Amino acid sequence: MKYSNKQLDTIREMYITGASRSDMAKATGLKNTQVYHIIYKKLRLHDSTPRQEVRNSPKNEVTPYVVSRIITLTNWGYHCKEIAEDQGVNLSEVRRVVQEAENLGRIQKKV
Repeated sequence: MKYSNKQLDTIREMYITGASRSDMAKATGLKNTQVYHIIYKKLRLHDSTPRQEVRNSPKNEVTPYVVSRIITLTNWGYHCKEIAEDQGVNLSEVRRVVQEAENLGRIQKKV
């Protein structure tokens, strides 16, 4: 199938900005499978401009102070969810820190 230059340019721009294939299909009037063909077979955009992970909110850094605070609170019997809310850190980060501390033997529950 022959695609117009306008359709190809629109798909290229939308791909770089991170739009979904269904949004590209709506904008160009093509089917989702046609957009897939253009991206991965015709233009090979995934090779030249790989997509970047878009984060809406900045990731909170887990500083050494926060790590020691997480370990202290865990030793005193607080749950990971409570620690995450208190310290303003993602629950998955708290669980990761607790798991690493347990592996290193730094967790000894006092309560």
